[in-house]
Amino acid sequence: LPSTGTLTLIPGAAPFTNVTFTQLQANWVPNGNPPGTSYEAILSTGSAPSSNGFSGNVSSVTTNAYAAYTGLVPNTTYFVDVAADHLVYTVLGSTVTPVRAPTSQAPDGITENQIRAHWGANRNAPGTVFLAQISADLGFSTLTGSSLTINASVVFDSLEPLTTYYMRVQALGWDGNSTAFTSLPPAETLASPPSPQPFTNITTGTLQGNWTANGNPGGTSYLAILSIAPSPST
Repeated sequence: LPSTGTLTLIPGAAPFTNVTFTQLQANWVPNGNPPGTSYEAILSTGSAPSSNGFSGNVSSVTTNAYAAYTGLVPNTTYFVDVAADHLVYTVLGSTVTPVRAPTSQAPDGITENQIRAHWGANRNAPGTVFLAQISADLGFSTLTGSSLTINASVVFDSLEPLTTYYMRVQALGWDGNSTAFTSLPPAETLASPPSPQPFTNITTGTLQGNWTANGNPGGTSYLAILSIAPSPST
């Protein structure tokens, strides 16, 4: 009589292993299929990899009970389905690659009351949330400002003039874990222009020019120029 082969069994799900910033290993149980059985494992950034039709899906055909994927993006959720001989797919579930700590970059946009902090996303997936903090205290025991953002910069305002501020940022992972804080370069705000006040103590040979600090801290040094012409500083 003619020969025939029995159908393959549906593989069983097993936990993911070797999950790093840029790689993961999907695993399954042969469930009674003999050695040499061919499996197709499909990786996707969306659920139902075997049917979602995403253009970025990656298919791996193997006779092993696992498939390793490399070149992945940090802080990204990946889904894997697997089938024996392209029959019924088993949902292996999903896992999240760890989030990378942001990199330090110099601030800009410095005025007397604001600083724009910058950092590098360090190849984390778009949409990664960053927590940025600013403080006049190097130990951050008291925060001047804090901001959650998906951008790689944030403007801190309502700052004090002529004050050194320290900044730091961390990345929040979709797996619930967060990176350590990355220290950003400190920056000093500019001096606030003094506010003019009326002259006092005017005599035939003297006068007193007056101004208010306008938020500048005590000990700020001022340069006053006297002239018989308008705009003494120019």
